[in-house]
Amino acid sequence: MKHLPLLILAGVLLLAAACAPIRPPATPLASPPPTSPPPAPGALATPVLFSRTGGFAGFDDRVTIAADGSYTANRRGQAQTTGRLAPARLAGLAAVLAASGLFEADHRFETPGADQFVYTITYGGHTVVAVDGAIPAPLQPVIDELAALIGG
Repeated sequence: MKHLPLLILAGVLLLAAACAPIRPPATPLASPPPTSPPPAPGALATPVLFSRTGGFAGFDDRVTIAADGSYTANRRGQAQTTGRLAPARLAGLAAVLAASGLFEADHRFETPGADQFVYTITYGGHTVVAVDGAIPAPLQPVIDELAALIGG
């Protein structure tokens, strides 16, 4: 009985709090971090890094393509070349990269053998490595487009 007045007071306070109007917070809630806008049609979402190594002659060819289509190509034994892809070619590259469906995760496609080319492509934060004889069909157009920049 001696705690009854305290229990009644606690009940009244709870009812009063439940009936009080809800006020918005004094400061706005944190908004989600901004996301980067999607690339413009025909543009790359991120730079592309491509290398072709190995083979009988020990190739070590590399191409870096910026999102805007500017590129630097290095082929063993030759001078570095730079340029900018024409808009149609940049759009074609963006299309084959997207169509491959392989740049959502890292992948390795390998098969045993000697003197094979090893193709390494990094795009969208993921790297795909493929060896001659184990190149999946959706990746071949990507390799063809990129290898053309270093002469085949």
